[in-house]
Amino acid sequence: MSASEQVPDWLDAQRRAGLSGDPKMAFLILLLTLFTGSFLMNGLAQLLFGGIASAGMAYLAIGAFLVGLTAWIYLRWKREEEARLNRSRAAWDAHLKVLHARMDRFLEEM
Repeated sequence: MSASEQVPDWLDAQRRAGLSGDPKMAFLILLLTLFTGSFLMNGLAQLLFGGIASAGMAYLAIGAFLVGLTAWIYLRWKREEEARLNRSRAAWDAHLKVLHARMDRFLEEM
């Protein structure tokens, strides 16, 4: 019984792990962040150091798009992860409730 009380703590640990618990998504977000920073910095460099203004604006537009895409992917992943963990917690609570009911019935029959 005492071991089963640790499961909710394990589920909470998964919640706190965040992206480190999902290496594929962490790599994708890291890669998108790298590209985002590169496009934004190239756009600013083009505008500040007298490059072609239209190229600088294009870099900034692509960078802004990548910022939005990265944020959307992360928020969608976070929402799905929270839903998955909430389902796991609800399933565990239901399982524990059934076990308690079986234990209570067994004790009543004795």
